[in-house]
Amino acid sequence: MATYSDNNNDDIEDKSKQKTTLKAKSSQIKKTKSDKKSHKGIKNANILVILVTALIIISFTFYDSPTRSGPIDGLKDFINNFKKARIINEDGSITIPEDAPTEANKDNPNTYIGKVLDEKITFGKNDLFNQNFAYIYENKQMNPFDKYRYTRSIFDETINRIIAIYNAKKVGIKISDTYKVQEIGKRYYPDKDGDINFKAMKQDKSRVESLGEDVIKSLLYENYLRDSFQGLPLSNKELWDYYVLDNVSVTLNYINISNYNVSDTKLSSYFEDNKKDYVQYKITKIVFDSSKNMEAEEALNEIKKDKIKFKEIGNSLNNEKKIINMVSDTEFQYLNNFKDLELIDELRGKKIGDIGSKPVKTEIGLVLFIVDDVKNPIFSDQSIKNLAKDDYLKKYYTDIENENKTLADKFYNYAKQTNIESASKAFGLKLETSRPTLFLDTFPNMSDTTDDKNFIVKIFSSKPNQVLVPYKHSSGFMICAIKEKKDILTQDFIDKFDGYAKRYTTRKEQILESDFFQAERKKYEIVDNFNLVINYQTFMSREDEKKE
Repeated sequence: MATYSDNNNDDIEDKSKQKTTLKAKSSQIKKTKSDKKSHKGIKNANILVILVTALIIISFTFYDSPTRSGPIDGLKDFINNFKKARIINEDGSITIPEDAPTEANKDNPNTYIGKVLDEKITFGKNDLFNQNFAYIYENKQMNPFDKYRYTRSIFDETINRIIAIYNAKKVGIKISDTYKVQEIGKRYYPDKDGDINFKAMKQDKSRVESLGEDVIKSLLYENYLRDSFQGLPLSNKELWDYYVLDNVSVTLNYINISNYNVSDTKLSSYFEDNKKDYVQYKITKIVFDSSKNMEAEEALNEIKKDKIKFKEIGNSLNNEKKIINMVSDTEFQYLNNFKDLELIDELRGKKIGDIGSKPVKTEIGLVLFIVDDVKNPIFSDQSIKNLAKDDYLKKYYTDIENENKTLADKFYNYAKQTNIESASKAFGLKLETSRPTLFLDTFPNMSDTTDDKNFIVKIFSSKPNQVLVPYKHSSGFMICAIKEKKDILTQDFIDKFDGYAKRYTTRKEQILESDFFQAERKKYEIVDNFNLVINYQTFMSREDEKKE
């Protein structure tokens, strides 16, 4: 029997303890790693939660609004608006169709035309916007388009006004009670001499109190504009620049090569190749429900036996309520004016008395048709010629523009070597002469785009008779040269300095104010539902609509 000494037993015990210790350490290391990983995950999650919470608190604690503030109001608006479809406009404002006072939202009492800083512009209030709108709407001297433009203007002014009043409060402009009461008196209670009728005010306390809020807003707005823009100094250099803009004029000789000019020869050839597209039709349709294909086929087979009975069969089906309706055109329609492509394909080339070869799928249902009348097109008919021209331009506009660019470049090179008059005769192009035109006036073929303004600068920078490089405008190419240039007189500027100073100071105020609000509007979320609610047809009378 093997025997072990005490020393061997000690060794075995030591090794056993070492194994136990190693296992414990291994377990501890794994646990530590797991704890660290878990702790790291918790830490990252906590950081994310803290960041999101901080953003929410910052966003809504400092929530911009002249009437409401704080996290509760901000969070409510955030949640309410989050799911609404938004259209981003070119100027950075947004349109929210769901909030616009349109026919679709007629039962929603909370709709509005516009909103900024939580203040809404709505119809029906007795405020400045509605007063101005009512004046414009009822003005019989203004045409519908001008009414639309002025209404758009007062809408934008109202947005600016809300921002200005908010800013006035931020910079600490305050309206004292005395100032407010005096202003109410001046505006609403003048006596026959123009002085304040304090006796009348005392007898009408409730109205005076009701006027207070609007008058305070008005004073905040007026004082903010006055402090920010009015009475600003104007240097002699600024005055001189304004004077130059208002007094230097040019008279142009110019050639305009229009992309919309198409020769009768080309147009006639196009018309002959596409004559079938300008045939006009009157048809009668028997309209079946889209699901009644078998019934439509049966009716068509019955009609094919005797086409003359088309309307008789249609009336019988209508009386038996087996069809949606039978409809006859009262006026001719061009082929391409029919909405359904399948109907156009089926109708093309048909003659009087012809019927469709199959039930045609349309947006109103399955249709059987018969041709009641056909009007063949004649090129000499001006309406036909105009239609053919529109189609020709749609198809070949890019080609026309490229051809005109080549022509403009050739004309320019010739005119540069000779003069614009000689080039006009050589190329057989009409030479036109503008009226004397100031920088801020309207030039031929020019609008308010940046490119157009830059070209106008080139015109004023050029010398008389210098031919300018062809300019591509919205509908073609223009080559021009200055025929006459009216320069400025320094003595005239000196003699009228005081009058110019007063006029141009006002202009500077208007420009600075416009630029300021253009930049300021970008700081706030502006909801602009104006175009959904108002267009120039809004202001058309029934008589005007009939004329249209």
